[in-house]
Amino acid sequence: MNENLKNIWSVNLVIENYRLGFPKKYAQYKNLIHDLIKTEINELRNDCLNKARVIPNISDFVNHIDNQLNLLIQGSIKTIINATGIIINTNLGRVPISENTLNNIKSINENYFNLEYDLKTSERHSRQNHYEYLLKILTGAESALIVNNTAAALFLVCNTFSKDKNGCHFKIICREINTNKFIVFILPIILL
Repeated sequence: MNENLKNIWSVNLVIENYRLGFPKKYAQYKNLIHDLIKTEINELRNDCLNKARVIPNISDFVNHIDNQLNLLIQGSIKTIINATGIIINTNLGRVPISENTLNNIKSINENYFNLEYDLKTSERHSRQNHYEYLLKILTGAESALIVNNTAAALFLVCNTFSKDKNGCHFKIICREINTNKFIVFILPIILL
């Protein structure tokens, strides 16, 4: 057994040292700090088992915990400049939302709102009612629906075209692109 394992502190000792060193943060993020300390101690144990690792003193470890907490609180998503030439780039967060749109979203979401409730009839209704009419006017379509991802959109397209079983069929092609990663093609075959 690795001798360093004997020198690793208990979770409770690290928690107590953190609480004394950072009382305000501890009060605010107590549960997160407990989970973070357990995780970091387990990583330290694993490092000691797998390779030679010097155990830091407890104050350095507590400061490390505080640095890790700060990283978690700040989050890892940062603003960047899109210099790709692609306006809608899914790797870069898609399309930026205007300040006016954000303000509208914020003002609505700070309160309860009539997402599925018709204020004129005092009855429940579909959330689609809020934008369907506008989309029909803008696109000239007879009906409109918004979904939140491509998979849902593809499913709805396939479902719609397959309603006439004699007029549309689908060929599903699945290819492995990497180990355990597949790409699926759903190709509509329209029979005239």
